Amino acid sequence: MTNRNVYDLTIYTAEPGTASEDRLKLLASLAATRPRETHPTDRPR
Repeated sequence: MTNRNVYDLTIYTAEPGTASEDRLKLLASLAATRPRETHPTDRPR
C-alpha cells in the first residue's frame, strides 16, 4: 500500500426554484460563514 492520500468529492445539486434549492443555499451559507475549527496541530505553542 502506498502513502497516497485519497479524497472523495461529493456534489449536491437541486432543481432551480424548488424548496430543495432554497435549503441547499441555506446549508451552503451556513457552511461558508461558520468559523474554521482549529486542528490541534494548528495551535500556537
